[in-house]
Amino acid sequence: MNDEVIMHDFEAFRKLVGLDELRLERLRVAGEWLRPKVAEITDVFYKRLLADPTTAAFLDGKIEHLKKVHHAWIEDILSGVYDESFFVRQIKIGKAHVTNQVPPLFLAAGFSILRVLLFDQIESAAKMNQPDTCPRCSRALGRLLDACQFLIDRSYEQDRLNRVSKATGMSLPLIEALVMLKQHPG
Repeated sequence: MNDEVIMHDFEAFRKLVGLDELRLERLRVAGEWLRPKVAEITDVFYKRLLADPTTAAFLDGKIEHLKKVHHAWIEDILSGVYDESFFVRQIKIGKAHVTNQVPPLFLAAGFSILRVLLFDQIESAAKMNQPDTCPRCSRALGRLLDACQFLIDRSYEQDRLNRVSKATGMSLPLIEALVMLKQHPG
């Protein structure tokens, strides 16, 4: 599965969840509200991860670097620019997580924590700006985060398929065909 296949699948995902121009505009509004809070969001995010002994051990010695990378990623998420290069960067981020052996559990938990932090900030900002816009911005941001997680998760899937292919000598198309076999009731 190459990046073109992933982008094709992503386009289908994007259409299914309704990540359209209207929602992208809502993301731009949310980005305006949230960008001043990125450092605070990043600090709270890592404070939460460091509170757990398992994640803290994994992050040991890397925290300052990871905070910088995370801060830049959140800035990108809130940039208002959601073109193909944005989504290709999400694929690269997934590959970096695989390369650095970040457990999928940490990734899923991180996205969950991030959603809560960002939605809380949107709610606070909306109370001061446009209260009726808050739920729409949160839902649009949720869809974007889902899309990013989908692309990052695909890197884990691809890595697993590649490892099975290497270990068994089977081609990727054969493995993918086997994965797609339907189970017969029996």
